[in-house]
Formats: sequence, structure tokens, C-alpha cells
Amino acid sequence: MNKRRFFTAMLILVVLIGAVTFVRQPVFWYRYFAIGPDVWTAQPIVFRPREVVRGAENVELPFVDGDNWAITPRAINAAINHSEIRDTDALIVLQGGRVEVERYWGTATRDTVYNGSAVAAVTAAIVTGIAIDEGFIGSVDDRIGNYIPAWENDKRGDITLRQALQMRSGLKPIDYRGWPWSEGSAYLFGAHFERSLLRSELAHSPGAQWQYNPDDINLVGLVVEKATGKRYADYLSEKLWRPLGQAHSLVYVDRKNGTAMKSCCLMSRPMDWAKIGQLILDEGRFGSKQIVSASWIRQMITPSSASDRFGFQVWLGDSYIDYSGATIFDPNAYKMPAAEPFSASNVIVLHSPGFQRVWIFPEYELVVVRASSQTTDNWDETYLSNLLIGGLTANRLPSPTAAPTAPIRVNDQTIFLDEDE
Repeated sequence: MNKRRFFTAMLILVVLIGAVTFVRQPVFWYRYFAIGPDVWTAQPIVFRPREVVRGAENVELPFVDGDNWAITPRAINAAINHSEIRDTDALIVLQGGRVEVERYWGTATRDTVYNGSAVAAVTAAIVTGIAIDEGFIGSVDDRIGNYIPAWENDKRGDITLRQALQMRSGLKPIDYRGWPWSEGSAYLFGAHFERSLLRSELAHSPGAQWQYNPDDINLVGLVVEKATGKRYADYLSEKLWRPLGQAHSLVYVDRKNGTAMKSCCLMSRPMDWAKIGQLILDEGRFGSKQIVSASWIRQMITPSSASDRFGFQVWLGDSYIDYSGATIFDPNAYKMPAAEPFSASNVIVLHSPGFQRVWIFPEYELVVVRASSQTTDNWDETYLSNLLIGGLTANRLPSPTAAPTAPIRVNDQTIFLDEDE
């Protein structure tokens, strides 16, 4: 009887402690269970609270009809089929700044937003360049301690912006797995992103080695906020989103009027990602506007001394891209299978663990975007792009006229697939 009373009392105590904890931190517990450990692949609806990144009236990229495609219809049709059977929600292909493919599956439309984690990190890198162009930040080689008072006289303040952008900060990556009381859970779901970030410790000397660490870009984004004196969503809107004519998007914040997460969780449309890819391809120019200096984009796509596969938050490579250096979550999620190398000699990739992708191939003026609300088991990192590049190069060669076969439907247009294509 005494044992039963003891266990009953302990159960009541645990329930009371849990209830008090929940009442004191309801947002944390909501996010802990709704988002879970896969924050980079979680759906946009679960991220709360959020803050709007205001866009402008949509600036549409020119659309190319089937008669004027630079890529063969056969290659486009094969790319669409390949994407469809791999749980793709959206496929966008730009060539020469024009839309050759814009295809959606299931319930997805042009207005569907996704958690584009890779795009979030790259946009943070781009607005850093804008802040330098505008004189808010002196140089990419400035000490971070110059802008973050808490680290002004701290060894961590010696980290430079360049080192953080290239993921060479030397900061110990947070272990994102674990119980609700772990440092990772407090960082991802707690009410003080900045406070948790500034508790990060040095694991080795800044600049000494490359290590995939999303906290590095959060640190860079914090410098942008401190240097400009503007909220991150506002600066992103004013300097990038509105000039590009993007749709309204959302960033994940720790609390109302709090700090935005910069390494992930920019909830936006795949077409908005395509414009970011085109901006990189065109060295910071969009239409008649130079949004960020060409020299900054060139720095972004230059590999660091510590990794020939990574620039300023972009992956680089002319073969398989090796993600095995990643330590966040399951490192195997970063090892991308591929049947063959990229057929292009110059490759820029915006990568997300959820298989959200923006591939940029400057030599072919090609941008390919793939978005999905789920992972896929039969992924190939290079096949889709190689299909399109093959179709582009084939279409640049003269070919004999052939009688058309049965029509196919692409982008809601009827086209005829020639046997020789």
C-alpha cells in the first residue's frame, strides 16, 4: 500500500512539473513536438511565430513556349518524368534567364511555399554583401567582435565574417539531437536564438578547418542586424526580396519581435529560389538593377582554402559533391548518391537536407530548381541536370527534320516530340 501511494504521489508530482513547465513555455513545447529534430525539412505551417519578408508586385521571368525552347522536348519530357517518380512537387528550369519548365504536381501551385533551408543561408550571404556594398560593414575580413559587443574582447570575436561564411569559424557545432533540455533543443525551439548562439564555444582556432555548421550563418546574419540596425526580415525585404519582385515570404523567429533564424526556415516559393539562382548566375544583376556587387558574387562562388567544395554558403564542384564533413543530424543525409559526375565543368549548388535544390550551371546559363515536401529514396544528384544539359547541347546542333510523333503536354502546352530529338 505504501509503495502504491509512493508511486501515485511521484506520478502526480511528475504531471504537475510537466504542467507547470508547459504553461511557462508553451511555444517551446509546441515547436518541440510540431517541428521535431528535422527542422530543415519540416513543413512551413509548423513554424511559429513567424515574421513576414515583404515582397513587391511579382516580376515575372519571361516564359518560353515550346517552339522556342533551348532544350530539346525529349530532354524536357524525360526530366519531367524523372522528377515525377521521385516525389517532386515543383520543377523549374531557367535557361538564359527565361522559364523553359515550370511544373507542379499534386496540390502544389506556383504560390505553394516550402522550407528552403539552403536558400535561407545563401540569402543571408547575399545580404551580407549588400551591407558591405552600402558601408554598414567595413570588410568581409572584419572581426565579428567589431559588431557583436558581447564578443568584442573574446577570442570568439576574432572570427572573421569570411571564416563564418565559409564555415571555418572554429565554433563547436551544437548537437541538435537529444531531450527537450539539450542545448540543441533550446537553440531551435527556445525563446532566445541569439542568447543560445552566443553561448557557442570554440572547438579549434578560427580559420583552421572547414566544418559544416549552420550556426556560422546565424552568426553572420546577426552581424548584419547589428551593423544595419534593422530587423533581418526588413533588411532582406528592402534589399533583396522587393528588388527581385518576390512574393511575400516568412522567416522563423524565436518570439514576437524576437530574433530570426538565418540558417534555415525561409518559407518561400520555388520560383523565388529560381530568381536567387539567376541572380547568382548573372553576378548580382537582375534586369537593369545591380542588386549586389559582381565582385561579391564572385567571392561567394570561390572555394575556400579549407574546402574546394564550399564557398560562401554555396556548394561547388564539377563532380560528386561530398557532404561527408557534415555533423548535423545524420551525416549520411549529406552523402548524395549519383550514377555519374555532373556533365558541366562549373557547378554551383544550393543544397538542403530535404532534397530541396537549386543547381546553377554558368557555362550553360542554366538554373534548375527542385522542391518537395518529402524526402525520396531513389535520389540521384546529377541525373536530372545532366538530362537537361544533354538536351541543351543537342539542341544547339543542326538536326534533320523528322515527322512529328504523338503530342505530349508540358507546361499546359501541346508540343510534338520529333523522333530525332
